[in-house]
Amino acid sequence: QSTATHVYQVTADGSKAPVVEFYDETDHLIGRSSRALQIALPNLRALPVVPQDMSGGALLPVVVTNRATQGQALDATLALSLTTPSGVTLWTDSLDLPPLAAGQTVTPTFTVTGSANELGTFRLGYRVDDGRGLARSSFVPIPSRLTMAPALDRSTYRIRESGTVSVTLSNSGQFALNATLTMSSTDLGLTDSQPIALPVGDSETTTYAFTVPDTLPAGSHRIEATYDVAGDATTQTLYIVVPPAQLVPVLDTTAYAAGDTVAVTLLNRGGVDAPIAAELRLADRYGVTIASSTASDTVLAGDQVDLTLAIPSGAVSGDYVFTLAGTDTAVDQAFGLHRELAITGVEGGLTVMTDLPSYFSDEDITALATLTASGALIDNGSVDLKICTPVLATNQEPPPSSSLLQTLREATPQSSLDQAEQVVDARKQQAQSAAPAQTRQVDLVTYTPITGSPLQINVANDASYQVKHDAVASTPGQVYWTQGNTADAGIFLWYDGYVIGPDFGNHPDYSATNYVDPWEAVGQGPVTGSGTPADPWMVETNLVHSPSGASLTTRNSYVDGDSYFRLDWDICLPQPASVSTFLAADYYLQGSDYGYGLYDAPSGSVGGYNGSLDWFQIFTPIRPASHYYEAWYYEIWDAIGSAGAPGAGFNDTLNPSYIDNGAGLQWDVFINSCTTVSAFWSFGETPTIPPVEPPYQDTCGYVLWEETVPVSTASSVSLSELVGTLDTTGRLLLWGRANSSTGQPFASAEYPFYIHDRETALTLETDSAAYRPGDLVQITGVVSNTSGLTQTLTLLVEANNLPVLQQPLTLDPGESYDYTTSALATQPMTLTASASNALVQVTPLVADPELAAELLAQNVAGRDPFSVTLIVSNTGVVPAVVQTTIVGQAGPELALQPGEVATAQASAQIVADTELTGTLSGDAMLVVSATVQQGQLAALALDDPAAELAGPLLVPYTVDATGSLLVTGQLELLVDDVYAGSAALAVPAGESLGSSLVADIGPGRHTLTGRVLDAYGNLMAEDSL
Repeated sequence: QSTATHVYQVTADGSKAPVVEFYDETDHLIGRSSRALQIALPNLRALPVVPQDMSGGALLPVVVTNRATQGQALDATLALSLTTPSGVTLWTDSLDLPPLAAGQTVTPTFTVTGSANELGTFRLGYRVDDGRGLARSSFVPIPSRLTMAPALDRSTYRIRESGTVSVTLSNSGQFALNATLTMSSTDLGLTDSQPIALPVGDSETTTYAFTVPDTLPAGSHRIEATYDVAGDATTQTLYIVVPPAQLVPVLDTTAYAAGDTVAVTLLNRGGVDAPIAAELRLADRYGVTIASSTASDTVLAGDQVDLTLAIPSGAVSGDYVFTLAGTDTAVDQAFGLHRELAITGVEGGLTVMTDLPSYFSDEDITALATLTASGALIDNGSVDLKICTPVLATNQEPPPSSSLLQTLREATPQSSLDQAEQVVDARKQQAQSAAPAQTRQVDLVTYTPITGSPLQINVANDASYQVKHDAVASTPGQVYWTQGNTADAGIFLWYDGYVIGPDFGNHPDYSATNYVDPWEAVGQGPVTGSGTPADPWMVETNLVHSPSGASLTTRNSYVDGDSYFRLDWDICLPQPASVSTFLAADYYLQGSDYGYGLYDAPSGSVGGYNGSLDWFQIFTPIRPASHYYEAWYYEIWDAIGSAGAPGAGFNDTLNPSYIDNGAGLQWDVFINSCTTVSAFWSFGETPTIPPVEPPYQDTCGYVLWEETVPVSTASSVSLSELVGTLDTTGRLLLWGRANSSTGQPFASAEYPFYIHDRETALTLETDSAAYRPGDLVQITGVVSNTSGLTQTLTLLVEANNLPVLQQPLTLDPGESYDYTTSALATQPMTLTASASNALVQVTPLVADPELAAELLAQNVAGRDPFSVTLIVSNTGVVPAVVQTTIVGQAGPELALQPGEVATAQASAQIVADTELTGTLSGDAMLVVSATVQQGQLAALALDDPAAELAGPLLVPYTVDATGSLLVTGQLELLVDDVYAGSAALAVPAGESLGSSLVADIGPGRHTLTGRVLDAYGNLMAEDSL
């Protein structure tokens, strides 16, 4: 038998009932015993009354109470200790208390000694002993802490701007502290360090001034504020945000007069300078640009520049569209402006008529016009007059005139001439003996061949030509120099004292022309087309004459198999002017430099042929020429002139002799902006004069006669132009248009008249010029007997070959019959009236309205409102009225004539990627759209403050700018959905900025919510913890 003793410790926190059980090695219960223990609890309680300031010398009362309700007085001992956050005991004290009767309280006061400059949580420990071995101990945590609140005076800065950063240090703990405050920013060149003593409850604000360097790029730049207490440092980071350049064009004035200047103020609301390149453009209601300018400048951050565009003094009254398109060249960022302007300028009224309402086919016609100015002075304007028929006149290829045939029959064959007469003159001998490579820049002039059969047309890039023919083997070139690929033929212009023409002086082959002011090549395209009548081969060449500002575009087309090709050339001038243009060549006729001249009066053709009468070369004008000339080749060049010295011009003569000849045509035209001249050039064994179809123009029809008359007036001017006879009968239209010096039309008029034969006169009129399908067309007219005998005839009126009126008539000499009928408008529509041998056709316009629209908006927008522009164009031939709706807002009603362009604008504001729409209703139903991306996007992340004690706490956060634009707004912090604080935000695109926000948080469990709001209170991002 043996005895073992085991001791167990039991916490004396109340009565216990311990149970003891005994087991053998097989876990069988051997025995069990229990006992009740009555444990007495200490009745003394201590409660320190911690003062707000626990620094050295603080008085610390401690309340001690005997909580027993009866019994003897207790002898108590109270012990205190203060331990630093690092575990060092800073202060201890103890006190024997007098006996405390049941229910009695005493409050001894202690003086805290010692100090510690340390951050964290101090522990005030206390123990009270009742003298019976029963004691109670505990502690009170006491904070020692600083809160730092750095702040910038604003959220964003511009380079060269001054700013301040302030740091407020607050002692929110219960111990006096000594700290070192350090500010630093490498980008700003800011560095400072200073000691700061902070008693309990005290705050101190330190302010630093800085200037943002002008070399600082856009983006975020760190400022670090650090406080250090005995080596325990805390750093908070601020960010100086320099936004990118933000270019904002402003144009407040929308009403101008011709001659005024449009000045756009370009503001740079961003933070860095912006080098810019911009184009300003002013277009009229037809979309034609009448003025443009370019600008380059640097807009300093926070500053502005003015971009200007002068309105031409000749601008006509009306609505215009002003556009500014520019780029911040430093970052390739576009900016722009689109505004509708009202300009008061040139305006007036135009009337046109013929001197008689009707003519016999052999009577001369005179066109009359009166222009009355009602706005600004009409200076260097023009009036276009045309006589047109909407029906294509029959234009079969005319045979050579009898005079031309007679001339050819009477010509002397070359074989009967003395060969000595075909000598090469001194001028050409000198040209052929020159050394091209030594005297010319032979690489300047190149050519593109149009190769077909029988012709190969070498189109040079200086507006000169050589033409080769299959039928001529040894000397294929039909222009001198016959063996050359470039030759002495081309297009010339008299303008502003210059004689502008091909660069003959730098031709790689021989040239015997005068030296002229040369065209400069801008570019020449390749051969296009397939060589068929529907798709001819074509080469286009663009040229300029820099000293005068004139430009030339040639289009040379050829149908394979034809013995002729077509030349069209556009002449554009910087100022309105009367000019002359020439097409001329030094002929080489089937191997001979000699030939005779020919002129065909009906077609206005001029040319030459060889001595054996079996080879011809002819210029045929498509636009009627003013003059022609055939003579010695050098007389042709002298008549055109030389550089800076215009010649006498062409004199409408032929040289009857067999000579080394050349020939050409001259057009005298008034050009207000641009004009087109056209001609054929033919070759072959028989004289070929290609059919010349009257040019067709949408505004008039087939043009039978035209004239442009220069005008300048402040009041009114009357014009009278002799037309002569026209080889046609029926209803014709005298059409007139007044243009300002910018080439813009500001008034137009029409006057119908008739040409009859001497037997029957017939008219046909409609009540309108344009209809929509299904409209009722009212048709009226008069049929008259203009002969000296009674006529029996039938009046027949047809719509698209279907009779709408058939009336037998018997008319005495001089008697007339008025008729009326109607028809439904169809698309297309041709009205025909016939009586006896008289025929009149009218083709009124029948069409539905056709409109096109485009919605313009910036590709990326922020949270601010922005402008949206709806551009509407009448692309049809009839007027249209539409109601506009832009981004859901009712816009203006637009009435557009054919060809007109109008705009409407509205303001939009988005918070996400949005498809904006513009809608047309009324005469046309159309919806257009534009997608705008939201560029101000953000993400927010809150971090746990990880705090032990309640009070002012730093809540860390990170904001990411996830879009393409600078994020601005504010961060709002909520504690349990109650506002707790906010801070202004500015985060550059693509960057992430982290900082902290101070919030006063009480004891307990809480939900923190952060929200990023834009300037309009819209939620951009949110996070909770």
